[in-house]
Amino acid sequence: MKADGGIVYRNVDAYLTGIGAEGRLNVAEGLGARLRLGWTRGGNLTDGRPLYQIPPLEGEAAVEYRRDLAVETSATVAAVMRFAGGQHRVDAFTATGSGQDTGGATGGFAVLDLVAGLAVGGRAVVSLGMTNVLDKRHHPHVNPVPQGPTTQPLAAPGRSLFLTTTVTF
Repeated sequence: MKADGGIVYRNVDAYLTGIGAEGRLNVAEGLGARLRLGWTRGGNLTDGRPLYQIPPLEGEAAVEYRRDLAVETSATVAAVMRFAGGQHRVDAFTATGSGQDTGGATGGFAVLDLVAGLAVGGRAVVSLGMTNVLDKRHHPHVNPVPQGPTTQPLAAPGRSLFLTTTVTF
């Protein structure tokens, strides 16, 4: 980082690797479970530091119930647990790196979401839900705002309600 606060970027040899997996299981008629996992790792090969803003192991586990109500009309309810491990491989220091993880390491978390949806005619879906039902304070590692020397981890929203409508043409 320059004395005037500007961030200097340079070309380095680096690697970025990851893996993702998703599985579904039909437990009974209309009842299913799914699990999604993703993991990424990145490193600066030039000077042996981690790359900045690399997410930790993260994923979601869900239990869903779906019922057909009429021809081309179905209802779904789901409980979804979103989770992430802690991320301790960070580039937090401007003196030795880019310093883009100025908030430092982040802890892991798990939050519960509840969702209900109605699909009509194969073209329209209305969903109603609540995210972070237990109102758990947590900090996702990847920060959506530009990083700077004084940037702190941005807390994720607390309990939130949503209503969405999707129409496909």
